[in-house]
Amino acid sequence: MLEATSLDKSFVVERDALGRVRRSLHAVDDVSLRVEPGRTLALVGESGCGKSTTAELILQLQAPDAGSVVLDGQELTGMPSKLLRATRRRIQPVFQDPYSSLDPSQTIGSGLNELLAIHGIGSSRERVERAQRVLERVGLPSDPRALSRYPGEFSGGQRQRVAIARALIVEPDYVVLDEAVSALDVSTQALVLQLLIDLQRERELGYLFISHDLGVVRHLAHDVAVMYLGQIVEHGPAEQIYKRPSHPYTRALLDAVPDPDPDFQHARRTRRIVVSGDPPDPTQRPAGCSFRLRCPFAHEVCAQEDPSLSEFDGRLVACHFASDVLSSDFSADGEVVEAGPA
Repeated sequence: MLEATSLDKSFVVERDALGRVRRSLHAVDDVSLRVEPGRTLALVGESGCGKSTTAELILQLQAPDAGSVVLDGQELTGMPSKLLRATRRRIQPVFQDPYSSLDPSQTIGSGLNELLAIHGIGSSRERVERAQRVLERVGLPSDPRALSRYPGEFSGGQRQRVAIARALIVEPDYVVLDEAVSALDVSTQALVLQLLIDLQRERELGYLFISHDLGVVRHLAHDVAVMYLGQIVEHGPAEQIYKRPSHPYTRALLDAVPDPDPDFQHARRTRRIVVSGDPPDPTQRPAGCSFRLRCPFAHEVCAQEDPSLSEFDGRLVACHFASDVLSSDFSADGEVVEAGPA
């Protein structure tokens, strides 16, 4: 499996005249995640919460300040670049923007061939055949004429299929998808999501699927980790979190999803949480719980003590009042009850 443990990453925002740090941004704060073969872990949260930085740390595109990334027992953090290149074949990325993730001056065939050449895979003829097979698998034309086309000759949805083909052509075990469908229209999103599901079933691929859209995530994820200001605030099985969210931020995100899927119905509430305002300045986090300034369940203890990620109701939750969040939705027998103060 692919496992990240206690990842930390900070960035210097401002220095004084002597070069001393005046302000820093703690982008990733003690984050632990695990991606298993044949399963999808969704990492969700608002823009700027640290999701993409976490992906870059796992992909070893940035070095963490602390923590480790382990692939099937092999430590990747600090690994020499020569050894890391061989390992990169097993973990491939698909980025958000299909317009900028492909070289516009390079044909599709050249781009796929280049990736195979970097990893020393096959002869020239074998690379062409492999490129044709992977394009066909992602639903694109696979004839020589298609391989000679440039990215600008494809639509946005087709370009994202090319990006997925690039990730798959080296036959990875894990794929990190960073907002990979957010730039696509709804109908194209559905096609790409179904493609990802089919490929996972065929190849037992493990996905880390990063998104701000819980409506999209519910069609793909087996497990969900919810991130707020660089921290994981809830982590557990997707079905359980969708039906009975235990952190007020998770519940607010779900309440914002229109027309919930009946299979994950969570809308039978006496009230709904709507998060107002923007998150606090990440360079000046509030004391205690980072979510307390936007949380309707917050009490004095929230300002004094930052809740740790602890086991609750079959998942991990970082909230002093997780039981109150849960009980304000449902009674013990599943009937709706009045939502009172925490």
